Amino acid sequence: MLILPMVFRLIPTILCMLICATSFAQKGGRFVEASQDISYHFTVTSYSTNQGLPESQVVDIVPTNGGSLLLATADGIVSYDGHEFIEFIEDQRYKNHYPNDLLWDEYSQRLFVNEFGGNLYIFHPYYKKLQSCSASTLVNHTLYCLNEAGDLLKADTKELVFKQTAKTGVKKAISLHVAYPFVYIGTDTGISVYNMTTKKVSQLSNEGTITRFYTNPYNHQLFALGIKQIYALTSKSATPSFELTVPESDAIIKDMVAVSSEEYYVSTTHGLHYITPDYQELFRTEVLPSDNLIALYFNEKEGCLFAGSIEKGLLRLLLKTCYSDECTSEGGLRQSSSTSIITTYS
Repeated sequence: MLILPMVFRLIPTILCMLICATSFAQKGGRFVEASQDISYHFTVTSYSTNQGLPESQVVDIVPTNGGSLLLATADGIVSYDGHEFIEFIEDQRYKNHYPNDLLWDEYSQRLFVNEFGGNLYIFHPYYKKLQSCSASTLVNHTLYCLNEAGDLLKADTKELVFKQTAKTGVKKAISLHVAYPFVYIGTDTGISVYNMTTKKVSQLSNEGTITRFYTNPYNHQLFALGIKQIYALTSKSATPSFELTVPESDAIIKDMVAVSSEEYYVSTTHGLHYITPDYQELFRTEVLPSDNLIALYFNEKEGCLFAGSIEKGLLRLLLKTCYSDECTSEGGLRQSSSTSIITTYS
């Protein structure tokens, strides 16, 4: 007789447990509870070694035309097809190198890697060191690399015969971008640009280390990423842009990605910034598993933003409720210039 009342009293508890289990179940990843709050733009799914990543530090993310992502971790490179992480590089000697940039070429179906320290390798379909250089980049199936003396070399990605194409005179390069006839070079002291037509070099900025270059695919604006500052570039100027509001003075800019002609995400060691011309918001561990982020990639077709973190693996950010309107941190709505923010496939 006493059992039935006890069962009735337990029903609310049982229902609550079932609802929670359903709400936080995410196929293939770990659901972040904090992002359920209506005030946040998105929910987040994280993927780590429990889901098949070789290591939980993801340092670069590169897409292929086949729809997969290539992920460089601190202990190996894998492809991700939306369901599983697959190791595809046969020669394990590549793991002796720490990748800085993955350079995937669809034309040759080859994976090139610029390692920390600057040397250029091919990792797939075979392993080989190609050049000793300070910085490398891939443009239209052509590899460019800048050696310690400032000589610019280039090679077709199938033939891999490197030939000197210019003497820039810029030594100890860290980053490189080629948009003929201009060669943009980032060093630990600033930005130089070399004109391959006039064979002259000029200094655009001398205000600190430039780690990478990024071109907005929607309006073709070129940016240079410094440790503390992002610059909008032309062949004649470097204009400071995106003054990030970060409480910590030791925050370092790591990567940026455009989701429209005027909307950007910027990853730093202290959070993810969403930036428009008249609005800026910082997302940290109240919604993200990690606010120490490295690499970013935006899949326009699926509307999905991926972020590589320093210790929590791969993060996938999913829009919750807003499309033409944008959710603010106060839970209200403000008009957005596009329908982007972030969405993903299930």
